[in-house]
Amino acid sequence: MRLGWRFLIPLALVNLITMATALLISREWGWSLRITSILAIVVTLAVAMWLAKNDQVESAVPVAEGE
Repeated sequence: MRLGWRFLIPLALVNLITMATALLISREWGWSLRITSILAIVVTLAVAMWLAKNDQVESAVPVAEGE
């Protein structure tokens, strides 16, 4: 459950937004779809690495028993 809610769902939303932006830029400004798709993939992978790094940091913090 944690993998889905904290990693895969946010990553899917980022991928959806970046690919929609890539298509918009490609159609409206005449950029190559290949270039905009590569940029969208790079942004998605950067967010994936950031999410993975933040998840490791949060899991390393000890939680008090009384809270």
